[in-house]
Amino acid sequence: MNFRQLQTACLLVVSLSFPPLTQAQLLGLPLDDLLGLLDSDGDLIIDLIDADRDGDGVNNTSDAFPDNPAEWGDIDGDGIGDNADPDRDGDGRNNNTDVFPSDPAEWSDIDGDGIGDNADPDRDGDGHNNNQDAFPNDPSEWADSDGDGVGNNGDNCPNNANAGQADLDGDGIGNLCDTDRDGDGYGNSEDGFPDNPNEWLDSDGDGIPNNSDPDMDGDGLNNAVDPDQDGDGLRDDDDAFPVDHTDWSDIDGDGKGDNHDDDRDGDGIPNSTDSSPDDLSTTNCP
Repeated sequence: MNFRQLQTACLLVVSLSFPPLTQAQLLGLPLDDLLGLLDSDGDLIIDLIDADRDGDGVNNTSDAFPDNPAEWGDIDGDGIGDNADPDRDGDGRNNNTDVFPSDPAEWSDIDGDGIGDNADPDRDGDGHNNNQDAFPNDPSEWADSDGDGVGNNGDNCPNNANAGQADLDGDGIGNLCDTDRDGDGYGNSEDGFPDNPNEWLDSDGDGIPNNSDPDMDGDGLNNAVDPDQDGDGLRDDDDAFPVDHTDWSDIDGDGKGDNHDDDRDGDGIPNSTDSSPDDLSTTNCP
């Protein structure tokens, strides 16, 4: 639109709004004054004296965009109205992922308490202040006794540093603190193969574990024809543990050989304080 067209449009609007003003009078006004006589929001109040000329409900003096009815604020001062700005507070987080889209100092609220994480003294809401919480962003953890980077509540060895959390037998106790890490029933200290759940002994000391050794006692006889496979001096028929040369009897039948059973008669009294540790027929007294 050229100047003359614009002037004519202004005259038309103003003539309708202010009949007493003649066209001659209007033509003598500067363009800026003519524009001020427009009524942008159609409220019959010319823009020149209209306190809210775009009719958006925000006074011109408080409106960052007084001529745009769709915009009135610009929190981050980037020249893009807040209604159209994908990051209106200018904190680098889009409004749709910003818990506080109108606060440039906040954007997340882990514990959902309405206090932004940057200002919240206990941002994960676990009852432990951030400066005393080893995991201030994790509501399920707050301490790490062994300093391995894994919180105590989820650490399978909370007092032994084991960042990898290895647990060979999957019993929830980490290898580092598990007394029987392969879970074969033989403690690590008595297990010839503590990391192999299928093996624990090597009767002939040849490096081949018994369960895999075709001649476990090394006497030259294949296990299939050897009457005493483990070489403990007791025939297999009479041996409660025919492939374990360290045990041959199990008085209480609990599956644990007497040589390794702390209560071999199974009466609930440890052998060390049991007056008759091998007697199943009496109730023993310590």
